[in-house]
Amino acid sequence: MTRWQAELQEELRQERHPLDFLAGKPERISQINEDATMFNLEEFLPYRLYQATERSSQKFPEIYTAKYDITRVEWRVLFNVGLYGPINSQEIVERTVLDKSKVSRAVQKLVVRGWLTRDGDKVDRRRKALQLTVEGEEILAELSARAERHNAAIIREIGSDRVEELLGLLRKIEAMDLLAEE
Repeated sequence: MTRWQAELQEELRQERHPLDFLAGKPERISQINEDATMFNLEEFLPYRLYQATERSSQKFPEIYTAKYDITRVEWRVLFNVGLYGPINSQEIVERTVLDKSKVSRAVQKLVVRGWLTRDGDKVDRRRKALQLTVEGEEILAELSARAERHNAAIIREIGSDRVEELLGLLRKIEAMDLLAEE
């Protein structure tokens, strides 16, 4: 770790603006520029994973948005309730890594549309257990068939052996505790 990186980390720990340490010190700016040129965005895994996600799913949202008028968050909530229900909103937040307020808005919209019910949790009355309605089950069945076709097209393109390898690598990344290293 270079000296300026250590100083930047110290500034961040002290909750000052991260660029305050550069004031009046042009040699640090040139060091940052030198170090920045060594960083290759195309090899930065979080960036590449995001790019791959967006590219591989670009057409799919058009399908469910046009026919069912639901967002990506609503789609994820609907599928999680269908797969793991009854389930509460907090469990959906944990499974999907979505923002709590986004999940809450999606749940509300799906309840209003009549695709989900929200009942008191048998263990904890403060929580509401979410379940699919009959209409929600029908919508989920249609969406599942479309998702399967979309996924099958990706698998055909990549090959099932490579997809299995990729899924294993993704599980490993998801299980990593990256915050412990920082």
